[in-house]
Amino acid sequence: MSVLEALHRDLDALDAAIARDEFDAAAGLLAGYQQRLRGTIETLGARLPVEALRALLATQHALTARMRARRDAVAVQLRQVHRADAASRAYADVGHAP
Repeated sequence: MSVLEALHRDLDALDAAIARDEFDAAAGLLAGYQQRLRGTIETLGARLPVEALRALLATQHALTARMRARRDAVAVQLRQVHRADAASRAYADVGHAP
């Protein structure tokens, strides 16, 4: 397996962890990916095929877009929970008013 294939495999594993909401695992996978990518660039640099790097970058951008969409969906859910909590507190307070 080539280094670039390994990097793609790392991104696939990261994508799968995020899809399963395994954010602790995703953090570790991201750290490993960044370390492998940094090492690859430092070691091979200009010898890496430009098209292969573009494909890796496209995969990385697609994953980033999915991560943003997931973050936004979770933020909506969190706001809904906060609103529901505030509404239930307000309702409970009405029952305790003098």
